Amino acid sequence: QRVTRDVEAFTKSMGTILEKLFQSPTNVITYTILTYRALGWQGPLFCYSYFALGSIVNKLLISPIANLWFRQEVAEGDFRFSHVSLRTNAESIAFFGGEDRERQRNEHFFARVIRNRWSIVKRMFWLNFHTNLFGYIGSILNLFIIAFATFVLQTYGRKEETPGQLMAR
Repeated sequence: QRVTRDVEAFTKSMGTILEKLFQSPTNVITYTILTYRALGWQGPLFCYSYFALGSIVNKLLISPIANLWFRQEVAEGDFRFSHVSLRTNAESIAFFGGEDRERQRNEHFFARVIRNRWSIVKRMFWLNFHTNLFGYIGSILNLFIIAFATFVLQTYGRKEETPGQLMAR
């Protein structure tokens, strides 16, 4: 039963991957052709420029976050090691009166973990803000391109169609 569930999960995952693999380029090609027909070469150029600009900004926002995640793993590892060391040597520490020193040491490692996590949260806020804004503006941009081609250039749709009929299509 477990093997059949694994095979089922694998085929389902592969189906999803293959669907996205073929659907995404098809959507890009179709949208490029429609935009080119409606606006000429400037339409696709504008869309691809918008995508390139957004990708560059995303790259600039993501790069520091990857480094912060690495530092988070290191800080958490240091804190765990310090905590295990404290538990292992608790009797010796108590016998020699090193409680204050160990408390300061553990608080230092814990503060590093919290400080770094807070940096990640702040950077992730701006990354998510940009990603969502980029997506929303992209959706609105599509509507503006269609509206510009329809109402200003009058190159989208058939001449006998009214704007309402065109939008209903």
